[in-house]
Formats: sequence, structure tokens, C-alpha cells
Amino acid sequence: MNREIATDWANDLRTEGILQGQGYLRQGERYCCLGRLCNLYQTATGKGKWVPQGTSAVYKFVIGEEELSDYYDDQTLPHLVQDWAEMQAPNGRWDLFHALSHENDNGASFPTIADLIEAHVEEL
Repeated sequence: MNREIATDWANDLRTEGILQGQGYLRQGERYCCLGRLCNLYQTATGKGKWVPQGTSAVYKFVIGEEELSDYYDDQTLPHLVQDWAEMQAPNGRWDLFHALSHENDNGASFPTIADLIEAHVEEL
């Protein structure tokens, strides 16, 4: 993973007052750790937007043509965000058994996930 982006992401996850959610990149005002990376992408590039999905308060992060595609879901990184961050996998996997999305959805706090990003930046 790009080290500068990893540092920015870890710092963002340590920011007080961000509501953490599970299961989706964003649901209402709650974010998965990967959803926070989408926000960083949007700030850095000026691209992308959060689009609500029906009445469930679940949002999808869409960028240009990906908005029209069927291969992108609301639980993993869009490919353009993954490529921008130079990540190996859209769920933040760093080995066969561990992924940031799984850590987030199993209750790891944002500061704990920030520590994991810093510890595994080379594998992400």
C-alpha cells in the first residue's frame, strides 16, 4: 500500500468523533474503515460521491463509470480507490486469514485498525 496514504488513513481513523459501523462502507453517518478511505480519496482527487441505496440508509461510493457497473458493491472498495491507494485487495486483506473489513466488522475499533494498517502497510 502507498505509505503516505496509509499514514493519512491511520491518522483519520484516530480522529475523535467518527462513528464506526459494520457491514457496509457507509450506513447513515457510520463508516467502515474502508468507507473512511473512500472519503480520503474524495478529498485528495475531488472524485466520487456517496449515493443512497433505497431507504435503508446504506450508501454506495461511486466514481464515474463505476456508478453504472454491476461488479461493485457497497461493502468493498471501488477499484479506483483500491488502485489509488495501491492496495492488493478491495477488502484490505493482508494475508490469507486477515482483512481490515473483517477486523472492522468483528468489532475492532478504528484506533486498533489504524495500528493494523501501520503494522501491515507492506502487505496491504
